[in-house]
Amino acid sequence: MHGRYRSAPSYRRLVADLRRPAARAEALDVLRRRLALPAAAHGWLDEISDNHDWAVLATCAPPGKIDADAEIALLRSALGWLEAQQQEEDRSTDSREAGGDGKGGKDFRPPDGDDPQKGAHAP
Repeated sequence: MHGRYRSAPSYRRLVADLRRPAARAEALDVLRRRLALPAAAHGWLDEISDNHDWAVLATCAPPGKIDADAEIALLRSALGWLEAQQQEEDRSTDSREAGGDGKGGKDFRPPDGDDPQKGAHAP
């Protein structure tokens, strides 16, 4: 290891260091290398970092959790993010194929009772 870590830090330590601006860049670098995420999942960690949503990581590596279990939880979280991204991409593709409005086609008109501009009970 290098820098502030003389030996491999626990996931708990890395998550704690991510909350500290002075340690964040190095902790994020070590976490990326240590987790060995597939390339498709790098966006998961990027999104967490960009949004400073450290709670996502903290729930995976709470105090007292052994590193092997924390690593599994982190990888599951990344997998969940990947699945959500794929579902979003699939919905977007379906929407474009259906006409681009995401509501069932180009000529979609809501039933009279569902038109928000006419009110819920329009004649």
